[in-house]
Amino acid sequence: MNLKTYLTVLKRNKLYTFTNFFGLSLSLAFVILLGLYIQQETSVDEQHANGERIYRLQTTESVTLPARLATDLGNRYPEIERSTRMMRRDLWVQRTPEEGAEEAILLVDSDFFRMFSFRMTEGRPEDVMHTVKDIVLTRSFAVKLFGTQSAVGRQVTINGDDSYVVSGVVEDFTDSHLHNPSILMSFEAVQGAFLDNYSTWNTSFT
Repeated sequence: MNLKTYLTVLKRNKLYTFTNFFGLSLSLAFVILLGLYIQQETSVDEQHANGERIYRLQTTESVTLPARLATDLGNRYPEIERSTRMMRRDLWVQRTPEEGAEEAILLVDSDFFRMFSFRMTEGRPEDVMHTVKDIVLTRSFAVKLFGTQSAVGRQVTINGDDSYVVSGVVEDFTDSHLHNPSILMSFEAVQGAFLDNYSTWNTSFT
């Protein structure tokens, strides 16, 4: 059957033609979507230089663990070169003297920027978060607070405390299992008994 005859058959059998082309289109769309999903899943966090040496600690039931565990594991296993706890909280951030809002805060330890290769737009990974009052802003939030001006060295009021100082600005988290926060601040800046006991399971470890 040549092409002309085949096209004639398709024209005369419209229901048959529609069914075949619709099925083919649906199959191709499914294959494309599946391919895009696999590509996205396999490319998450690939930007980290030491990705093959970074592991997340979890149990079979939960990805959260007691905050105290980080110190105890570090003391027990010298093979652990670096570690960071991570906990997400919503805290009040003053945007202007007149207004503020709750913002997504990622609490981390000082090794966070030494372990992960998130690109800094201001400051250097080795120079940020040396004290509990040092904070890092994601780029989009830094623009909201300070526009195009440099954010490093500027003060930010969090939960009524105006002594937090910006030590760096990091690119927004993309292609990462971490949802993009507004601010990263020291885990130790949050005071609470849960830091020293095993009763509260609300911290993830890497």
